[in-house]
Amino acid sequence: MKGILAYFLISTIIFCYILPSSSYAESQTIVKVGSGSIAGVYNHFAIEFCNIINKYGHGKYKCKAIPAKGSVSNISNVYNGSIDFGICQSDQVWQAVNGEGLWNGEDKLKSIRTVFNIYLEDVVLVARKNAGIKDVYDLEGKRVNLGNHGTGYLTNAKDIIRIYDIKNIQRHYLPAGEAASALINNDIDAFFYTTGTPSKIIEDVTSSTEAILIPISSERIKEFVKKTPYYVLNKIPANTYVGNKMSIPTYAVQSMMIANTDMHETVVYDILKILIDNLSKLKESHHLFSHLTSENMANNHIVTTHPGAKKLYLKIMNINK
Repeated sequence: MKGILAYFLISTIIFCYILPSSSYAESQTIVKVGSGSIAGVYNHFAIEFCNIINKYGHGKYKCKAIPAKGSVSNISNVYNGSIDFGICQSDQVWQAVNGEGLWNGEDKLKSIRTVFNIYLEDVVLVARKNAGIKDVYDLEGKRVNLGNHGTGYLTNAKDIIRIYDIKNIQRHYLPAGEAASALINNDIDAFFYTTGTPSKIIEDVTSSTEAILIPISSERIKEFVKKTPYYVLNKIPANTYVGNKMSIPTYAVQSMMIANTDMHETVVYDILKILIDNLSKLKESHHLFSHLTSENMANNHIVTTHPGAKKLYLKIMNINK
């Protein structure tokens, strides 16, 4: 009886010792990436990003793309640890770290760090052709979608309404995809959207109904952009969208991936290295990513770069000398 009991105890000890080290799931680090609406480019990027990490990371990381409201919610969730990485507009990141904009009067989110740039996003105003809107000032008295709460483009829209001193509009707060459908169905006259060019959502609108892009280029806007470290004047090329034969002046913001300083340097380094080593796969997945190189991904003058990312960029630069 004693022999059987001893055998059982030894076997149990061996089993308990071996199981954790041989458990594949427990050896993985879960990485959650906050994106945007399901129909948007942020979500597409997050999915492709995670596909690359999962496929080429040798099982070390399990990356999950999390659809979200957008920049503002992603910044908050990275800061509070609900997600590990977040895709955001650079204006919102800068304002969060410096306690301005939506974060005016709040604690500055000093622990937010950038990991890499992604692509420029144009601030766009789309209107039904028959709505009588030729300029931003013409929005007076119209039905206008500003954007859903938690997004950076809602803030951009509110800035424009304030800068142009527009008092009387019917404000709507739909996500971009729903706003596009509302414009096609004549439920609204115009909508704002901050997005990479060309945008699938805007392509669908201009292909489905007569819609035009409205210039955002007054002297007030130019002065506004000049005062900020995160906006640049830009133009949407002629013939980008059906029925829009002229180039459209506007301004743009940089989209970027962020993380918290609490995220271990090795994790950020590893994740970024897996992405850069397989950058061709990402570039093939969407035209907005085709310009990406390690150099322009690292070109950040807005918020401090995460130490893990900085370490990799310095190594790449030294190798390329």
